[in-house]
Amino acid sequence: MSGEVSRRRPPATGIVPIVGGNEGHREFVEEVRPDAVILRVREAKRLLANYGREVNSWFPDETTVITRRYAGSREELVFSWREEKNWVEAFEPDYHIPAFRVVEASNEAFSRVDGCERTALGAEWMREKLPEQISIIPSVKGANLDERTICEQVVGKLQPDMLAVGYTEYSAVSNGEQSITEHLEAVARETAEKPVLLLGSASPDLLSQLPDNVVASTQEPHNLLWRRQSEIRKSYRDLEAEVREALGYRHDGEETETGGEK
Repeated sequence: MSGEVSRRRPPATGIVPIVGGNEGHREFVEEVRPDAVILRVREAKRLLANYGREVNSWFPDETTVITRRYAGSREELVFSWREEKNWVEAFEPDYHIPAFRVVEASNEAFSRVDGCERTALGAEWMREKLPEQISIIPSVKGANLDERTICEQVVGKLQPDMLAVGYTEYSAVSNGEQSITEHLEAVARETAEKPVLLLGSASPDLLSQLPDNVVASTQEPHNLLWRRQSEIRKSYRDLEAEVREALGYRHDGEETETGGEK
């Protein structure tokens, strides 16, 4: 985490496990030592309450830690940007995805515009208020160019290492995979192919069909948490290798010879 490591973290690649504040997740992280993890602000708040500064011991030094404001949680909808900022600042992740608002492609246009505006304002506000060592990952949302531009203008100002895109916001419409593919292709054109973290799906079949700007995807590790240690390691490494292959990466993170031809 940023309070312990002075070097700047690279963007996440491959699988980014979604972890929480319980012992099962802690043991999972210790066992597989993932390159990156993501946790919701409410989980960061819980860890701070239970462990204080010792929370740094939860994550290996080489693991990139990302926090996220999750709009699908009623608990996280009610707290303010300032509360979010205070908890994130105390937790000291490497990256934060701020003020995340659900903007589904099936929503009415006025609702999508409002969500894009709130998302963009939240990213800009957090960048201004959070310490520089906590990097911002802004979200790009919207069903058309005008809506995406609201978010992409902030991307131009912040020049982040990575963008976030929510897969589930497009799966609600007919042919959701085609919708998310078209959206990501447009985002690549409009942001000079800035790397993208896909939130909500780590399916290798889906990832293999997505454009090259998608370099990482979140994954819920629930089915791995309670296995024997050797099984956890093997199952995770198998899935990690499968996802990296789908994204055009070898297990060591280098691009394959056919990496751009997905």
